[in-house]
Amino acid sequence: MRSTQADKVGAALNQMTREIRQAQETQVGYGAFSTAQTQTISFYSNVDQDIAPELINYYVSNGALYKRVDQPSTSVPPYAPFVAGTPTVVIAQVNPSYTGNTFTYYTNTSPPVSTTDTSAISAVDIVLTGQQPSMTGPVNIRLESWVQVRSLSNPLN
Repeated sequence: MRSTQADKVGAALNQMTREIRQAQETQVGYGAFSTAQTQTISFYSNVDQDIAPELINYYVSNGALYKRVDQPSTSVPPYAPFVAGTPTVVIAQVNPSYTGNTFTYYTNTSPPVSTTDTSAISAVDIVLTGQQPSMTGPVNIRLESWVQVRSLSNPLN
């Protein structure tokens, strides 16, 4: 049971890492992020490999991690407004006892400094947790990844 939950959390972390690493600015100097909160992240990334980037949203709500992909209304910059997609569950049972940040954002300074200024974010630390009930009590999983955004005018040094 533990390896199944660990696989789910690991797959979610790998997917998020790939998407955030490929985040891109829709306008130079504005950053690749729309929302930078402790339990919510929204960023622009061309996940379907068409012409325009989508607005990818991950958020923790009601004990689960969700993903929503919003589609651009136009194929030319600034791409807005975005049409909201349907949320899907990424991790059905997030560990309810974890009270830390799911997302922490950093600048390109040396050493990196924590920030919520969406135009200054160059890296994200992601902590994903999962919980699976078992006969011997809940099984908790915690995985973490530091993600450097590659396609910014302010890349992490």
